[in-house]
Amino acid sequence: MYSVSDVIHFFLKLLNGIHGARKLVLLAFLADYERVGDVVIKYLYGGEPLSRARFYIWTHAVMSNEVWQAVEGESVKARVDQFGRVILYTDVEPRLPPEVEVRLKEVAAKYRELRGGQLERLALKLLKLRPEDKADFMGMWVDDYLKEAGLKLKRVELAASAP
Repeated sequence: MYSVSDVIHFFLKLLNGIHGARKLVLLAFLADYERVGDVVIKYLYGGEPLSRARFYIWTHAVMSNEVWQAVEGESVKARVDQFGRVILYTDVEPRLPPEVEVRLKEVAAKYRELRGGQLERLALKLLKLRPEDKADFMGMWVDDYLKEAGLKLKRVELAASAP
């Protein structure tokens, strides 16, 4: 199978590095969640979140310990430029199922030009969460928040032979 580290390395390879860990967290979130009308779609692979991460409401819209740990791992390198920290692709080759690669490529193509703050606003819009209300839900798992907020959650399995 694959891990959140594979997802992170795939984004880094595809985008030739990324400015800031926040953008990586939000790209992984947007790979898992999408809003279509009044329905929030959560993409799964093999019954697990596509990114292999769990997200909760946090200061910058959402956070994931799994993504953060992968970004801070040994296999990830970074440099600092005039705009901040740039997380670089190393020679770690991600191993992902084709269905997962397709979804990650869609997300990367759609959001590649956006900065972390812009992605944060998109995530808040997806969640129908006003910035001033984040503190009320701080630390709540996104799926629990969606239920609390009265948003409909539809799980979509991408694995061809899902359990």
